[in-house]
Amino acid sequence: MDGRRIGVTPSWFEAVTAAAFVVFADAGVDAAVVEVGMLGRWDATNIINSTVSVVTNVDLDHTDFAGPSRMHIAMEKVGIVRPGTTLVLGETDPEMLPVFLTRKPGRLLRLGVEISATNRRRSPAGSTVDLTTPWGRHRAVPINLLGAHQCRNAALAVAAAESFLESPIETAAVHEALGAVRLHGRAEVLRGAEPVIVVDGAHNHASARTLRETLDEYFPTPRRRVVVCAVSGSRDPSEFLGGIGVGDFDLVVATQGFSARSGSAEAVAAAARRSGVAAMINHDVAVALHNAIASAGTHGLVVVAGSLYLVAPARDCVAALALPRTDVAEHES
Repeated sequence: MDGRRIGVTPSWFEAVTAAAFVVFADAGVDAAVVEVGMLGRWDATNIINSTVSVVTNVDLDHTDFAGPSRMHIAMEKVGIVRPGTTLVLGETDPEMLPVFLTRKPGRLLRLGVEISATNRRRSPAGSTVDLTTPWGRHRAVPINLLGAHQCRNAALAVAAAESFLESPIETAAVHEALGAVRLHGRAEVLRGAEPVIVVDGAHNHASARTLRETLDEYFPTPRRRVVVCAVSGSRDPSEFLGGIGVGDFDLVVATQGFSARSGSAEAVAAAARRSGVAAMINHDVAVALHNAIASAGTHGLVVVAGSLYLVAPARDCVAALALPRTDVAEHES
């Protein structure tokens, strides 16, 4: 793409999106799942003519571009819906529904109405759940991701796939596909004991709140809770810290990701202290993790979150740690 021909220089994201579409076209893909980069209406990905659109939920994010309310966010997200096509909608607030109807979808499939995730049972790896779509019911589906919200996401995914195919998918195939899903950086347990270490890409109030709900369900009684936190430069760390309920943590270790857009560790620490929580600053992620683990102790919980840019270095640092002796013994037996 030569921006000089039209007098416009594409952003990095726009150029990479265009390149991806060229690769998809050359490969002759039958179906592509394309995630919006930001909001929707004016996003570079929105040049495609999709037959199925999925909106999982509406919450406050990117308000500096969209506007201050959830209604403003919904108006941006609905821009990905093509009139006459299928909309799979996970947002259950009835006040939001009229916004999505303005795009006149040909078929509307709503979580809690045409789509459901019911009879959820927690498992060590995540959950098993019954998923229902207009094409049928899939019982006892394994979801190897922590959190009730992942069961709802799975229901939307199955409904979107069946909508695209315009036919049911065999339950055995649903079991095989969803049972094989692994997501790095989404309530990912990097270490199961001494202490437990969980890393998550949560970076705004809503995702932090969901992370906290998941932590409370799976790790309800740690002796100490420590959060290692970094944020991007455009975000107020108070939003993430408020969502995760930082007041219930014993320590915040403020750090910085490796991205040039990373916010300052000092701002994170200051926000924690304003919430009445002790904070320390370690700009190096490995040092921050070391101190968090030492503070949490063998019966504690270390949560690493606040920025997607923190996920990769945190995973690398934890992988370099010595395994707990119990894990070593298991491998040697």
